[in-house]
Amino acid sequence: MDQYKLKNKKRIEECVDILRPQIEYVASWLYDHPETALQEYKGAEMFTDIMEGQGFIVTRKLEGMDTAWKAVRTNGTKGPKIAFLAEFDALAGCGHI
Repeated sequence: MDQYKLKNKKRIEECVDILRPQIEYVASWLYDHPETALQEYKGAEMFTDIMEGQGFIVTRKLEGMDTAWKAVRTNGTKGPKIAFLAEFDALAGCGHI
């Protein structure tokens, strides 16, 4: 692995370690508060609040969907670009609800 990739990998690992308690909280919260497809109002609110707290600019009700959103943050550098897609709706009839 070249030095640039190694440096960025280390930086990402450090950020994940710092955010680990929050990541674990979110995972537990989602498990304890299941919401079915297109009804993830509390989950969307939790995620957007977290993203705003981390300095992201949040757009809610994306494309006319009440539970869709995006969060963008730029830092003015050529650092790594990261995309995150979460499908966290509970499945009725599969033990989630």
